Amino acid sequence: MKTQQIDVTKSTQRVGESVRGLSPITQPIEILLEGKVVGRVVPPGELSEAEKEDIVRNGWEAVQEARARNKGVPEKEIGKVIDAAVRRVRARK
Repeated sequence: MKTQQIDVTKSTQRVGESVRGLSPITQPIEILLEGKVVGRVVPPGELSEAEKEDIVRNGWEAVQEARARNKGVPEKEIGKVIDAAVRRVRARK
């Protein structure tokens, strides 16, 4: 069975709303942005426990790396970087 794809490049809906409309998910769904796969939604039973644990571990490692990178950086500075990134993304629309 071919993997279903959702192109969110021009979507005004939030991704969650788009995915909710596809429920129940019985096969993998790829999320596309400007022709590139940026995410994949898989049915709950498709991943083994080891794969799920690996995903969670990788997520926590990314959080720890971000915390280490930002250690000692004032909250206002981090906020400015985030605000600038949000403005850039919104300007693309």
